Amino acid sequence: MDDIYSGKLLDIGRTAYLKIPFSLRQYLGRALQSLPKDIRLGTTYRVCRALIEQARNDPDLAIHEQQNRLRHVLATALNQSSYYRETLTAVFGPSIKAEELIVAEQWRRIPILSNQIVRREAERMCTRPLNRLDRAMTSGSSGQPLPFFVDRDRSPIEYAFVVHQWARAGCCPDTWRASFRGWHIPNVDTQPFEIEFGLREVRISVFHLCDDLMERYAQELERRGIAFLQGYPSAIATFAAFLTRRDLPIRHKIRGVMLHSEPIYSDFRRTISRGFPRAKIIPFYGLSEKCAFGTEVEDVPGLYEMDPLYGFTELLDKSGAPITEPGRVGRVVSTGLQFTGMPFIRYDTGDEATLVEPPERRNGYRLRVANIVPRRAHDFFLSRYNHLIPATSLAMADDVLRFVTDYQFEQHTPGEVLIRVVLAEGAPPHTLDSYVKLVTERAAGGLSFIPEVVRSIPLSGRGKRKFVIQQLDIAAAMNAAGFAVDSPHRSFSQTNRYVSQYEWD
Repeated sequence: MDDIYSGKLLDIGRTAYLKIPFSLRQYLGRALQSLPKDIRLGTTYRVCRALIEQARNDPDLAIHEQQNRLRHVLATALNQSSYYRETLTAVFGPSIKAEELIVAEQWRRIPILSNQIVRREAERMCTRPLNRLDRAMTSGSSGQPLPFFVDRDRSPIEYAFVVHQWARAGCCPDTWRASFRGWHIPNVDTQPFEIEFGLREVRISVFHLCDDLMERYAQELERRGIAFLQGYPSAIATFAAFLTRRDLPIRHKIRGVMLHSEPIYSDFRRTISRGFPRAKIIPFYGLSEKCAFGTEVEDVPGLYEMDPLYGFTELLDKSGAPITEPGRVGRVVSTGLQFTGMPFIRYDTGDEATLVEPPERRNGYRLRVANIVPRRAHDFFLSRYNHLIPATSLAMADDVLRFVTDYQFEQHTPGEVLIRVVLAEGAPPHTLDSYVKLVTERAAGGLSFIPEVVRSIPLSGRGKRKFVIQQLDIAAAMNAAGFAVDSPHRSFSQTNRYVSQYEWD
C-alpha cells in the first residue's frame, strides 16, 4: 500500500479510536501499548512534531512554512469552496490567485468571517464532501451552539502541537498522566477512575471530587508513579486544595500540570501552585474551530504566544485595522493553517486581548498577547457534596445539539440544575431524554437535572445572554474547600482570570 495513503488511514484511525466505546478501547488500548512508538504515533505526528521543533529555533523556517500553508489554505478555499470562491471573487475579481492574497494590502481586504456567517454558510465553506468530514459544534457557552465541520485526520496533528508543549515539563507521549475531564465513569462507587491504556491516562471525572474519592485518586496516582496532570483548571484546583488540606505526599511529586478548556482564574492558579509546588503549569489557548493555538510563556503568567504553524493570528481594532502599538486591546482574528476541510479564514474568534509584541523575526513570528478575555462565559455548579462542577462538563452532544437552537442552565439549590432549552422546529419527541440520562449517570448523585422546554432564552438587563444563571455563592464554596481565594466574599466572576481554552479530541 502507498505510504502516504496508509499513513492517512492511520491518522483517521487515531481520531476514530477516540470515539469508540470505552470497553472496546480497553482491548485495543492494551494492543496499542505493545506497538513500537513510531508505528503507534504515525508518520504525520512525527513529521509535524519535528517541524514544530525546527520552526521554534528557526524564524526563517517558521515564516516560510506559515506563508506556504496560508497560500495552500487560500488556494484550496478558492478552488473547492463555493462560499469562498464567491466571496473572494466578489472582492478581488475572478482572476485572483492565492499567492496574490497573502500580500498585506490584499490580505486586509479579505472580509472578516463572523460566527453568523459560519452558522449560515457552513456547508458551502467546506472543500470536500461532508461525508468525508466530522460534524462538530461549540458548546454554546459563548452564545448559540455553532455547527461546523472538521478534518477526520486531525488527531495526530493536534497531538503533535500539544505534546510539544508538554515536553516543557518533561512529559512525552509514553508518559502516564491523570486526566481530569467530564468523563463518564459508570461504576464510580466500586471503581472511581478508568484506565485508558492506549492514551496512557488515568481518567478522573470532574463530577466525582468529594474527599473520599479524591483520597482514592491520590492513592492511585501514588501507586502508578504519576507525575503529570491534565484537564480542567477548576477540577485540578479542587484536587490541589484537597491534597494541601491533607498534606498528602503525592502533591510534591507532580512535575507538570497541563490546563485546557476553561479560563484559569487567579484563585485557581494560586491553589494549583500551592498544591503542586514542584510543578510547571502549562495552560493552552485555542478554539473548537481549530484555527489558533497558543501557550503561556514560561514564568510569565497571562502572557500567551501564538504558534505560527497552527494559525495566522491577528489583533484588529473595531474598524478592522491591525493593532500595532503594544498595550492596545483588539479582537482576536485567526486563520487556521492545519485543516482545510472547512477553512476558517480571518475568523473573528469573539475573544479580545492586549498586544504585547507583534509577530516579528526576533520572536519567531509568534504574536504575543496578554489579558485575553475569552468569548466563553465559564461558570460552575455546586454539587450536593459542595464541590465545584464546571459547566464545560455538561455540554450537549452533537446528536442532541442539532435539534437544539439555544439552551441555558440555572441553579438555586446545591445538587439541582434546571436546563432551559429551545428546541428546533421538527425536533423529535423526547429529544432531551438521552442527554438528561447521560449527565445524571455521570453525576452519580452529585447533581440532578430538570429539563424545561421554552420558546426563547431571556436576555439580561444589558441585553446579553447568560449561559449559566448561578444563584449560589461559588466563592464561599471555594473558600470552604481550601482554595487560595483573595476574598471569600468577593464575587467569583470578578476574580482576575488567565485563559486556558484549548481542547483537543
